[in-house]
Amino acid sequence: MYDYSDTGIDALERLIRSQRLTPESVRNNTISLERNRLDLLLGTMKQNEELYDGLSKVIQDIFHTAGQYYHSVLVDLHHGNKNMITNALLESSDLVVVNLSQNMNQLEQFFEKEDWPAALDNKKMIIVLGHYDPKSKYTITNIKRHFKVQVPMFAVPYCSSFKDACNDKDILGWFIKNQNINKKHPNYYFMSEVRKIAKAVLDEVGVNTQLKNIERGA
Repeated sequence: MYDYSDTGIDALERLIRSQRLTPESVRNNTISLERNRLDLLLGTMKQNEELYDGLSKVIQDIFHTAGQYYHSVLVDLHHGNKNMITNALLESSDLVVVNLSQNMNQLEQFFEKEDWPAALDNKKMIIVLGHYDPKSKYTITNIKRHFKVQVPMFAVPYCSSFKDACNDKDILGWFIKNQNINKKHPNYYFMSEVRKIAKAVLDEVGVNTQLKNIERGA
């Protein structure tokens, strides 16, 4: 089993407190998923609330430094407005991707701004509906009309094969295997929708997606 105790955000926190954090040290404390293309920085392993709150004071410096090494930095955050780290990173984000579902109660809470972080006000955002069922009457079109949504909204359809890959801890392998499937393949709808989301995110943060496609021969 891999020992994660000396990597990730906790390792970077120690470096920043000793004033030794550099863009290269951020890279050195990640796990490479795709060489020179995608690295994963693990979150904190801290359980003590006091220590966790202390981490929020340095987290922005960590991701500012990461931004000096990487063109784009994507962060998975807790929902709600009570998490100090979430609020700190939302403040400095160029784009926020909000993950919701077709559950009307959840949608009403979000669009009526219940438990709404103030940092989201006037923030550029994209909304993604997970486990999307295109046969439901609560389609993207109807949801946008009902709530008068002005921001871009996308869907991640439910996909049994992808769900199995998540349980098998083989998400990266699954995407590699399915990246060149044709329109008749049962996973094509899922892949095409995920590509739309990826392109929208990259466009919003200023990455030339046409150039990326040329580089990858896509």
